[in-house]
Amino acid sequence: MNYFGTDGIRGTYDDALINARFLKRVGYAIGSYLKEFLHIAHPKVAIGRDPRTSGEELEKALVEGLRYWNVQCFMLGVVPTPVVSFACNKNPQADLGIMITASHNPFNDNGIKLFKSSGEKLSVAEEKEIENFIDRFPTYPAAKEDLKNDRKNYDALKPYKQFIVSLCPKNFLKKKKFLIDTANGATTYTASEILTSLGAEVISMGDEPDGVNINDKVGSEHPQLLAKSCSKRAVPLGFAFDGDGDRVVFCDENSKIVDGDQILGLLALHYLRTKKLKNNTLVATIHSNMGLDNAIKEAGGTVFRTQVGDRNVYYSMKEQGSNLGGESSGHVIFGDIKNTGDGLLTLLQVLMVMEKTQKRLADLRTEITLYPQVNLSLKVAEKKPLECMSELQEFLAMAEKELGNQGRVLVRYSGTENKIRLLSECENPQQAFAILRRIEKIVHKELSIIG
Repeated sequence: MNYFGTDGIRGTYDDALINARFLKRVGYAIGSYLKEFLHIAHPKVAIGRDPRTSGEELEKALVEGLRYWNVQCFMLGVVPTPVVSFACNKNPQADLGIMITASHNPFNDNGIKLFKSSGEKLSVAEEKEIENFIDRFPTYPAAKEDLKNDRKNYDALKPYKQFIVSLCPKNFLKKKKFLIDTANGATTYTASEILTSLGAEVISMGDEPDGVNINDKVGSEHPQLLAKSCSKRAVPLGFAFDGDGDRVVFCDENSKIVDGDQILGLLALHYLRTKKLKNNTLVATIHSNMGLDNAIKEAGGTVFRTQVGDRNVYYSMKEQGSNLGGESSGHVIFGDIKNTGDGLLTLLQVLMVMEKTQKRLADLRTEITLYPQVNLSLKVAEKKPLECMSELQEFLAMAEKELGNQGRVLVRYSGTENKIRLLSECENPQQAFAILRRIEKIVHKELSIIG
């Protein structure tokens, strides 16, 4: 793939891909894809964005490219990513959705995520078709005389909020108090209102987006701030979203951050005990902790692992006949309700498990005992193929043999950033740390590390 990564197209604003010129070509290619490949006579596209300053310019460029094909554009404004998915399969039932966002990345990055009419993210094969259309037209064609200005502002937030609230018992959060960190991002305009409508008292932070402060020392990438604030303000539970709101991080009653694998585990265990987990299978990624597998296996279930990325999780769920899957980063997909990750939905589903079991989050998390795990991300100048690094491959093979079934190592490139991610996990934390440091040393020899 030349343009698409793990989760759409992403990069630094005004680089080779994330600029108005290229996004205009992308808009034109998407219009051509809808008309010529899917044969939709009068296509409709829903477009949302997070609060980044570059979002409006990129939005304008996409619309200009789409207009060449007389595509009707529903402009959703600043909304969380799940609202764009909702706009495809619920209201206004668009043929394709585009979310302009770089998710948890800093404000100077941006990108696009694409959704089909079902609300699912496009498959790799579908993204490849769009890449073919992009490459077919290296420059944007001359404008036609009869272009329509078919652009309509559309309020998708209202029906989305109504839908989310309808999934919950009325006032089931009455007398509950929460602290939420909306990362100066898109959930600033949804999370507090929805939680309050269900009866909760909400204290907000990271709720003053100005276009440049998204994810800046707030949100899911900086959960330690949430934990500190919960402790200082004596708030029982806290939640931190990422910039576009498709994932969430939890802080429990002891002001401790809950690992994403423990969230996946407590949800899967509840599904197993209530006989709701289809095929008794939870889908997780290669990044998830081995302790998650152990907890689910002991309860009579199975963990199926797939590659990193919530799109990979969803399509693996379909293949495995499962209705629950997610990532340790906080993405969770509830297949019986929606087909993409939604941080707010995840939050409410966990709260409902707590309500039904009458257990605290701090107690539920203890049912999933995780192996000690150490991680490191390094920024790289170039993504040299890992299989070409002989010293690294030899050490990884040796480490895996040494650990056996009591641990594991993982080295991979990020699909959304120029980073290499290192992971070491085993029962002995000192051993895990020593292995990671050895891998880091080899990577520094093999690659050009920035910073």
